[in-house]
Amino acid sequence: YEIPLCDWSSDVCSSDLDWNEIFWAWAGSCLSITCLAMLERLSAQEWNLPLLIGSFGASAVLAFGAPHSPLAQPRNLVGGHVLSALVGVTCQLLLSDDPVLASGLAVSTAIALMHATQTLHPPGGATALIAVIGGPGIHKLGYWYVLLPCAAGAICMLALMLFSIAFLSLQYSLLKQQSRYALNTLAESVAYNCVSALTFSDSNSASLTLASLQAAPEVTHAEIVLNDNT
Repeated sequence: YEIPLCDWSSDVCSSDLDWNEIFWAWAGSCLSITCLAMLERLSAQEWNLPLLIGSFGASAVLAFGAPHSPLAQPRNLVGGHVLSALVGVTCQLLLSDDPVLASGLAVSTAIALMHATQTLHPPGGATALIAVIGGPGIHKLGYWYVLLPCAAGAICMLALMLFSIAFLSLQYSLLKQQSRYALNTLAESVAYNCVSALTFSDSNSASLTLASLQAAPEVTHAEIVLNDNT
């Protein structure tokens, strides 16, 4: 599944402020991070496993603030975190005696791997780095770090992102249908008034009625065509 990429000339990616989109970006990111934090609290009581890491904050910005970005696609969101976590854990295990070198190699190798697999996701660099410098609590997870928190957290965030996008798309579709219905009603009314005005040879009234239709921002062209095509 791929989210349509942003066409900056379209209404979807307009530079104008869209408070509805801003609200859902706020709500989606808040809900995703809160859910991960709550799940982490529950899992910590039973298994002492983390589910929330710093790189998820950056992922929330992309997933909910710029969901049409190529860097926020589902493949990138999940794949970027999982592959970067694998690289980070591997570097930490192989170079545990040299955390400076391990840090540099973890981030750079994660970037290269994400490029090679077309899963580039900027927060993945932080995921790889956390595997190296996250401290004993992260280190003792080993490769479990790839599954918890990285894969599980990314999938949870992806589910909430797709839900918010689906909801926004539904709202946009309903608003478009309402606008189309209102425009059709306006066109029928104007057409009826124009016909009535022309029937009584009142061209001035017909022109004024037609002008009201042409003034509508949704209308690209409107004209009166008589039977003799004049």
